[in-house]
Amino acid sequence: MPSHPLISTHGQHWRPPLVVRALYRYLVTGRPLFGPGDNATLLHHATVDYRRGPRLRLQRRRWERLARRHAALTVPPIVAIAGQWPLVAYESALVGAAGTYAVIRARRALADRGVNRRYIDPAARTLYAAVGARYDKRRARQDVAVPDDWAPGDPVVVTLPTDMPLTAAKEKALVRAVGGRLAIQNAKGSWKRDEVRIRVDIHGTALPPAEVDMARLMEAVAAAPLTQPVAGVGPDGPVSLDYVQDSPHVALSGPAGTGKSTLLRFLMAQRMSHGVGTIFLDAKRWSHRWAHELPSDRCQYWYRIADIHNSLVAIGEELGRRIECDPSELGTFRTLDVVVEEANTLIKMLGTYWRGERRRIINEAKALKEQDMDYDEADLDPPALSPAVAAMQFGVNMGRELQMHFHVAAQRLEANIFGSNSGAAVRQSFQIRLMAQWDMALWKMLASGHEYVAWPGGKRGLWGFVQGTEFVIVRVPHLDIAQSVQLATSGQDTYGPILGQDTRVAKPSIEGGLPLSSILDTLPGQDGPRALSLDGLRTAAKRPGFPAPVDTAGRAYLYLASEVQAWRERTLS
Repeated sequence: MPSHPLISTHGQHWRPPLVVRALYRYLVTGRPLFGPGDNATLLHHATVDYRRGPRLRLQRRRWERLARRHAALTVPPIVAIAGQWPLVAYESALVGAAGTYAVIRARRALADRGVNRRYIDPAARTLYAAVGARYDKRRARQDVAVPDDWAPGDPVVVTLPTDMPLTAAKEKALVRAVGGRLAIQNAKGSWKRDEVRIRVDIHGTALPPAEVDMARLMEAVAAAPLTQPVAGVGPDGPVSLDYVQDSPHVALSGPAGTGKSTLLRFLMAQRMSHGVGTIFLDAKRWSHRWAHELPSDRCQYWYRIADIHNSLVAIGEELGRRIECDPSELGTFRTLDVVVEEANTLIKMLGTYWRGERRRIINEAKALKEQDMDYDEADLDPPALSPAVAAMQFGVNMGRELQMHFHVAAQRLEANIFGSNSGAAVRQSFQIRLMAQWDMALWKMLASGHEYVAWPGGKRGLWGFVQGTEFVIVRVPHLDIAQSVQLATSGQDTYGPILGQDTRVAKPSIEGGLPLSSILDTLPGQDGPRALSLDGLRTAAKRPGFPAPVDTAGRAYLYLASEVQAWRERTLS
């Protein structure tokens, strides 16, 4: 006779009724009666797991089992013994405890829901795809189990859903992909194998500190050259941008309230302290309230659409002047930074403004022609593209030689504002790209080619910084208006007009600054087999670790000979 949990095969002696034995086994012994499940009960924790797959620790707790099993038993007794207050009190307390437990579990589930959807589930899907296993959400979340106090970016232990052997390259790719979706920067893995399972401990670079103040950065800011302003604090200390790279323009993309204006304020104040002229194009007018306190020889601030249009046209004319000048004359122009706030919206507003202006120009030219008066033939058919937008699109494609740098900010930067529907146009025009609260779509546009790293979340001021082959997460300090004005007006005096050329005013230079061509012969090791050519030295100047330039002369950057010589000695040792 087949075995059955409710039928005895050892004789016909008396036994409790079937229902009693069933309830006893269901409520006390924990033996499964209605399908697979663990054996946790009111009296003891789970010791056997009947579900698929081995596990080292069972999650089910006795009170969790109690609430589920007794929920259906509370209401009928209360109704049946309504006149017996002690039992009613007991049942009420039981209902209250179960309700409290349910509320706690619901709150915890809601808190975990966002973490699961943003980090755990994408990491689990990536893990299963990497090993070729069939994705099951419940089991996958167990394989990417995180502790209760886990925060995005913290290390995590991942269990592989299969024992399929992986090559070293696949192991490395799996760690980078899974770690990136858990917001682990520069993910690395420590593999652990036993007879049953394969585990990998994924860890990476720590995130920047939660709080950063200016006192911590003052020394780095004071020592930063013009071409390498400090952007914030990274996991290993202050992090600087590098304006020496080709097309040294800056793109910022982050939703409202993430600190775009704060980051630009910090960068522009440092640049102004070196005498750089700045033009703010801000239709909102108050994005950079601190700049209203600056003198006119430091910056210009335009917020009306007509003024922004005219300013961009003037910037386009400045680009033409600098392109046509001789190399010796280029050094007489002032370094210029152009800040474009909410570029997506501003370009649409400029397009609308130009369509009205274009009709006005055409109508005036036709009226002059009908009256046989002098008119410009080109005014009968002006270009359809706004000259202001054309100047901006042309400017972001210029290199560092013209000493004009565009800083374009938007809540979510669109690729097509620069004349292309591809993110490659943005990446080619902006070597320096910063993102806040990014997602996969924004990452593909601004950081394509890098392993995806999810946004870690947390307090405002956390930015992802992409330049060349590097990706670093930095936290930007907050500067108030007084600090920003003081930093911008300190340091080097202004020279020449913001737009245009004034040969009567010489651009100040730092004593000892020389071009690389003059420093080359003074470097150690030039008489040996490891001698450097000028092209090799210029290539090395674009790599991390090379001394920063201290000034510019025409199209050339100037360096301190002692710093370049010390760098050369380090490379030879």
